[in-house]
Amino acid sequence: MLLADGAGAVLVDLTLCLDPFKPTPWLKESNTILIVIGSLDEVEQPYAPVVLPLHARPVEVDLQLVLRALSVREAPHLDLQLWNKAITLRERASAENKNG
Repeated sequence: MLLADGAGAVLVDLTLCLDPFKPTPWLKESNTILIVIGSLDEVEQPYAPVVLPLHARPVEVDLQLVLRALSVREAPHLDLQLWNKAITLRERASAENKNG
């Protein structure tokens, strides 16, 4: 699975999350808002380039990084714009604290 936000994306290994007896409609839908918890690993052998549908927006993918998901949940009420704004403000405050 490819998890994207803006112009960046990361490959996600869902091996530990998929259960053949539980429905996963989000797996077949694009632009579903998900919360994914796992570990981000760097692999020695890069994955093959991802082929996106023609209608998909282009994204940058580091083919040597993979998020090994432990948990995946749909989060339709998560406001990604607010989430990204909070992260930006936090990073800015952290940088200001480091610079004095």
